[in-house]
Amino acid sequence: MRPKKLTLCAWGPYRDKQEIDFTAFEAGGLFLITGATGAGKTTIFDAITYALYGALSGDERDKERTSIRSDFAQPDTPTYVELVMEHGGAEYRIVRNPEYIKAKKRKGASNAVLYFPDGRVLEGVREVNAALLELLVLDYQQFKKISMIAQGEFARLLVAAPKDKTKIFREIFGTGIYERFTAELGVRARGLYGRVMEHKHKLEEDVRLLTVGLENSSWQQETRERLTALLASEHWNYQEIQECLQWMQEEAVEAVASAKERFQKADKEVEKLATTISKEEERNRRIEQLKKVSEEREALKELAPVYREKEKRCQLAVNAAFVEAAELEKKQTVQLLEKNQEEQGRLTREQADCLEEKAKLERVVSRATELRQLLELVKERDLLEADRRRIEKQALQEKEALRRGQEKYLRQEAVLKECKERYEEEDSRRKRSAIGLAASLLRDGEPCPVCGSVMHPNPAGISQELASEEELELLKEQYEEAGEILGALHEQLVAVKTREEAIAERLAQLTERLGNIKEVLQEKKDELTEEYLALPVERAGRLLTEKCERASALSELLQEKERQRKRLTEQRQIFSEKLAEANLLYQEALEEHGFRSEAAYEGAKLSSEERKQLQQELENYRNRVSANGELYKHLKAQVKKKEPADLEALREELRTSRLSKEESLKAQKKWEQQLAEVRKTESLMRNKREGMEKALEEYGYVKDLENMATGNNSKRLVFEQYVLAGYFEEILRAANLRFKKMTAGRYEMSRVGEVGDGRVKDNLEIQVMDYYTGKYRSIRTLSGGESFKASLSLALGMSDVIQAMNGGIKVDTLFVDEGFGALDEESLDQACDALLGLAEKNCLIGIISHVPELRERIDKQLIIDKTSSGSLVRNGVYCS
Repeated sequence: MRPKKLTLCAWGPYRDKQEIDFTAFEAGGLFLITGATGAGKTTIFDAITYALYGALSGDERDKERTSIRSDFAQPDTPTYVELVMEHGGAEYRIVRNPEYIKAKKRKGASNAVLYFPDGRVLEGVREVNAALLELLVLDYQQFKKISMIAQGEFARLLVAAPKDKTKIFREIFGTGIYERFTAELGVRARGLYGRVMEHKHKLEEDVRLLTVGLENSSWQQETRERLTALLASEHWNYQEIQECLQWMQEEAVEAVASAKERFQKADKEVEKLATTISKEEERNRRIEQLKKVSEEREALKELAPVYREKEKRCQLAVNAAFVEAAELEKKQTVQLLEKNQEEQGRLTREQADCLEEKAKLERVVSRATELRQLLELVKERDLLEADRRRIEKQALQEKEALRRGQEKYLRQEAVLKECKERYEEEDSRRKRSAIGLAASLLRDGEPCPVCGSVMHPNPAGISQELASEEELELLKEQYEEAGEILGALHEQLVAVKTREEAIAERLAQLTERLGNIKEVLQEKKDELTEEYLALPVERAGRLLTEKCERASALSELLQEKERQRKRLTEQRQIFSEKLAEANLLYQEALEEHGFRSEAAYEGAKLSSEERKQLQQELENYRNRVSANGELYKHLKAQVKKKEPADLEALREELRTSRLSKEESLKAQKKWEQQLAEVRKTESLMRNKREGMEKALEEYGYVKDLENMATGNNSKRLVFEQYVLAGYFEEILRAANLRFKKMTAGRYEMSRVGEVGDGRVKDNLEIQVMDYYTGKYRSIRTLSGGESFKASLSLALGMSDVIQAMNGGIKVDTLFVDEGFGALDEESLDQACDALLGLAEKNCLIGIISHVPELRERIDKQLIIDKTSSGSLVRNGVYCS
């Protein structure tokens, strides 16, 4: 918190409204609040604390709120304090008015208003107090002890009870989390103890469940009696119970093995009978199968003539397929001849088109050089036309400039003439006045110094209005300056005229060249040139180049076409010879494969799909015949008896064996179930015993931590106090940087390592090392001046640690109330140096004192003038 502006009205010794602008002290950071005793120096800090907390800094002031009202104030003057402060980079405004007795014995109600940076307004004493406490973090007592080093009060912080120090440092450093951590350890210890008892109860429940079902189980009598005896004991021995369960497992394992042996014997008998029945069933099945195979054999014999005809038809189709290859070769050769003829016709047409296009391009190619020259002339004409338009524009600009220059020259010439006339007229008047002055000295009868006459009938007079020499000189300067300006204008006109003539000459040259180019273009104008010159130059050039390149390409293309025509003629001869050979081979293939005519060949032809289908039918028939024959021989060899066997007696014997097998299996499963239950019970007991022991072990660890954190340890130190001791030592180290300097290296503060009272678990006591004696001494043994240095060092050290840790609290405003009177000159210098060093770190420090030496050391001062009608505040240098 940093105050920006404080306004007091009818407050304490201040009768009227007083405004204090603290921004005037921000540059140096250190300022002095000085004035006579009782003038109201400490009242300024009272007003700040009242604005922030609704309370005053002094104990006596807190007891009598009505004493805030100034006795000097008029009855209708309100009592209030207004503080504008900066906190966290934002600006807040607080207005408070306390309770006091108004005129006519009416009591004014207290009120508070807080204005936030975002425009929000909060009203009400309780609401404003809560908002400011949340904003500043420090409460009233903490703020008073940290921000106000009052004579005696901060010294009491040095010797304050450890509980008070703990409360202050807990809020500052946020160590409440360690207190909550200690409480959480207690909760966890109690929870773990509950878990131990829960495991124990569950274990007892598992043991009780062992008695359930003993009567209906298959256990031996000895086993039942042993388990019953263990459970009848008043205190159960879990180890012996687990050993009994292991014994029961062994018994169950033996019973399972016996039942399993009986089951395997019955299973082998069932398997033997099932095999015998299966063999007889297989023999019966083969007898039935042989009957069906014999019936199929007869049916296949009846289909034999049909498939012999199909085989002949298939052979003819195969022979036709061989002839079809020669026919296909003949057809392909005919297609090649037809395609060759088509290509020859297309090539003839393309040659005629190329010759026609080449004839048209020859006229352009023959005049290509002439056309390019004409295009260059057109390009030059366009450039010259653009230059002529630009130069004509420049000529107009120069003519206009010449006209304006001439007008300016004539005006300046008139000015020169006027200046010349004024100067010559004043000069002539002055000369004539000199003659009149000489004439005034003439006396009748005395000779004239000019002409020697003694008669002076008409002497010259003296003009009453003459220009002084300075005015005449000024007119001369104006005349000469006007002449110089006229000369400069003349030079400018000559330059403009010269440029105009040069431009006119250039324009004439361009016009002449343009005329020559247009004559040449007109002379060369015909149908061809007009076609190209009508286009843009670049486009016409590209078109001419393309046509010349096309004409060259057409010659090469015609040669290539001629080569293609010769190649096609040669191919036609080859294809004709090949067709004659294909016809011969086709006739030979017909004769070779038994076809006397093409009609017979056409009748025998089948498609490849039809041939495949016919071949597949034949193959299937042959496979069926072959498979039927093999199976008939195989079954005939295996089946010796013709009649099937009766299996009912064997099946009845199999049912009896299966029943015995099932009973053995049920006995096995029952013992396996009992074995699983015993194993499960034993495993649950083992796991729960392990869980109970683990929870008991963890409970021991947590309980030890709780004892350590709550101070039930050898050092009697609570966990939060241990952390606070670290912070406290950091503050003492920071404080000693200034305390040793202010005491010339004699003293150094440290924390007391041992607690004297065994009932106390706080350890924030301070001791001082006196390097003169080499011994530690109590902080209470320091003198008044030394205590002031210690308290000042402690406050500054606390400020350094808080800001370095960036814990959300920034102590950037400090008031030091009196205490400097107990310091000698050297100590005063040391204290001032320490405060100046802190002020350089962007901290605002106000010293409340009337010590004369401080007035000489601190330039920026807030002076309180004490008068008979109340005190007044002003900035300046104190004058006694």
